[in-house]
Amino acid sequence: MASAITFRTYALRRMSLHTTATTTTSVESSLFQKLIEDLRCCRDVAQVSRIHGYMVKTGIDKDDFTVSKLIASSSLQDIRYASSIFENVSNTNLFMFNTMLRGYSISDDPQRAFPLFNLLRAKFFTLDRFSFIATLKSCARESCSRFGEGVHAIVLRSGLMPFTDLRNALLHFYCVFGRINDARKLFDEMPQRVDAVSFSTLMNGYLQVCKPALVLYLFRDMRRNEIIVNVSTLLSFLSATGDLGDLLGAECAYGLSLKTGLDLKLHLITALIGMYGKIGDINSARRIFDCAASKDVVIWNCMIDLYAKMGLLEECLWLLRQMKYEQMKPNSSTFVGLSSSCVSYEASSIGQSVGDLVEEERIIFDAVLGTALVDMYAKLGMLDKAVEMFNRMKNKDVKSWTAMISGYGAHGLAREAINLFYKMEDESSKVKPNKITFLVVLNACSHGGLVMEGITCFKRMVEVYRFIPEVEHYGCVVDLLGRAGQLEEAYELIKNLPITSDSTAWRALLAACRVYGNVDLGGLVRIKLVEMGERSFADAILLAGTHAVAGNPQEIKADRVFVVGLIEISGSLALLWKRERPVVFVTFVYGEPSQYDKKEVWERILRFGADRKECWGIVGDFNDIMHNGEKLGGSSRGVSSFVDFVEILEVCEMKELVGVGDSSTWAGVRYQKSIQCKLDCCFSNKQWRNVFSKTTQTFMERLGSDHCSVMVNMFCEKGQNRGAFRFDKRLVGKHKVEDTIGELWRRARGIKNLNLMDSLGEVRKAVGNWKRDNSHNSNVRLQSLRHELELETSSLAPGWERVGELKSKICLNNKRK
Repeated sequence: MASAITFRTYALRRMSLHTTATTTTSVESSLFQKLIEDLRCCRDVAQVSRIHGYMVKTGIDKDDFTVSKLIASSSLQDIRYASSIFENVSNTNLFMFNTMLRGYSISDDPQRAFPLFNLLRAKFFTLDRFSFIATLKSCARESCSRFGEGVHAIVLRSGLMPFTDLRNALLHFYCVFGRINDARKLFDEMPQRVDAVSFSTLMNGYLQVCKPALVLYLFRDMRRNEIIVNVSTLLSFLSATGDLGDLLGAECAYGLSLKTGLDLKLHLITALIGMYGKIGDINSARRIFDCAASKDVVIWNCMIDLYAKMGLLEECLWLLRQMKYEQMKPNSSTFVGLSSSCVSYEASSIGQSVGDLVEEERIIFDAVLGTALVDMYAKLGMLDKAVEMFNRMKNKDVKSWTAMISGYGAHGLAREAINLFYKMEDESSKVKPNKITFLVVLNACSHGGLVMEGITCFKRMVEVYRFIPEVEHYGCVVDLLGRAGQLEEAYELIKNLPITSDSTAWRALLAACRVYGNVDLGGLVRIKLVEMGERSFADAILLAGTHAVAGNPQEIKADRVFVVGLIEISGSLALLWKRERPVVFVTFVYGEPSQYDKKEVWERILRFGADRKECWGIVGDFNDIMHNGEKLGGSSRGVSSFVDFVEILEVCEMKELVGVGDSSTWAGVRYQKSIQCKLDCCFSNKQWRNVFSKTTQTFMERLGSDHCSVMVNMFCEKGQNRGAFRFDKRLVGKHKVEDTIGELWRRARGIKNLNLMDSLGEVRKAVGNWKRDNSHNSNVRLQSLRHELELETSSLAPGWERVGELKSKICLNNKRK
């Protein structure tokens, strides 16, 4: 390209030497056309500068039209070079101003468009719509809403509002600032002049403010107005459908992409895979991926990232090998998300394989990939590999330094963490620590007991770097002082915070009070937490532990208080007390154990309950059911799949408490079917049932979650009329029952040494046996209702009123039974 421009420049010089007066007009016209064509072919500022030099030498730079084209070409290559040309033009015109405004709107310094726009108005030019469009783009990029509102007012006075592209620029401006109501008002004022760009802009605005349902309504309006769907609007529609988790809408969107012929575009294929990934339909996403005629690295990355987020890391490795087989070279983005998932699922072996693949493929080791690998190796326990990766990085950014400092701190190497922080300050003049960096440094100092170093870093953050500390920073300092035994200093610090503190810092201080047995300060902290509205069972345990450490057993209502060690997916919090109450042990299972780790939770429960003689209850999310009767919708599971969970409960002698309410505690969509299961409940052992004879569990409503809460009511008092005979009204008129009772009563009264109460007891047993043997009809009725509910919920358009009616009937049938 450069040689072509040089040849043309030489030809222009030759033509200028042999021009005659009779042919001046035709030659100049040909000269200008070749010159403008050369300007359009320029690919860098060096080529533009050569043509500019020729124009100055030949005097063509005095022509306004040629200079305008020169500014237009140079503004796309180097806005500073274009600005130097513009400032030396004596007779500027509107085209030159608009060209500079457009150049600033796409440059790294868009705010320079604002004084230029004011200068344009000061010269009393009649502005056109291109002046406003470029300026509005600069306002959106520079986040200058006040200036944009002023431009909108000028547009209204100028009478240029009928132009659709100008209205679209205003729509984009308001959507960028999240002012979606103003954008919608502007959109409604242009019903006859909207186009696909208008709809696409407003749909993106709704996505930005997290209103995907309105995107679907807007898309329907667009189809109703017979506006042609383009790629941008379809991408917005796919994103909104995925956010809503609408499987039927997803199938419609896929069908529309096939109908319009846009399904062959690679970025639309990526969007389809992402949409199915948001819904959780991994099979449909894989179908789209496999059916793609051609795949680029972005589509591969999208599919790998989707598998990684679902925890299917083996599938990710298989896709990476398939990429190598198809000679598709991965990039750094391929491995960044995968390495993060290896950390989330503690897959150290797969993490090692990911690192080996990076070495094999010779991926460019940039700051993003290097930081991801350093973080992965450090969190998976391979600190040596993390240090090796960190040292190999040539261009480290603040995230790279922070990840390595955090790795040292997590491994208990506080001294190495603080030394690396000092090294960062000494060597990296271009990289400055941020608030996150100081947070990991303070956390490392807290766990390593480096009190003076931590306080010094905290002072440097405030005095040298001028950062305003946040609650997390103060919490680390409080924890640092508390671990060192400086409880009073920590209390004064948190009490005099310049910002409103949360419960994190106060609980860190309360934990420190427990370690050192400072009862007085612990009581003050507990009162402060109550005043803040932070009431927690853990706070009571910490305060009781503080009394225990201080040697005040009369102040605590327990013989022993302890916290059971936590594991990653589940944990337990235990409290034993023995004052006017029996000893109780409660285990809370939380965190929704994953499919791969729930057996570890069950084994932990088995170890807890192996030799437990106290009253023991377990409440939480067990992520499994005991039989298919606890599941509505979807396909039935094999009996063998329940064995492990049921055996754990039988070994621990655990039985479920009596439940009140709808026991379907979880609802969701799996494999395109609506499913409800009883995943959350409470179990108790024999000792618990003997003492708390009336304990029940109440299943609450699902509010803001796919799980419902379970409330356990504990009653220690035994029923006064436990042995009394209670007759079931439903048995009235049952001749078989009357005959059975009469026969048993006569038989019982005929036995010697059998008093009246014993006779009633025999009759009561017989009635109970009869009810149990003749409960077949109610079981059939219950099974029929559940089957009908399963059919209703698994349909494409379930009638929710009918679903509610069926659930009410099931609950009523359970109560009667």
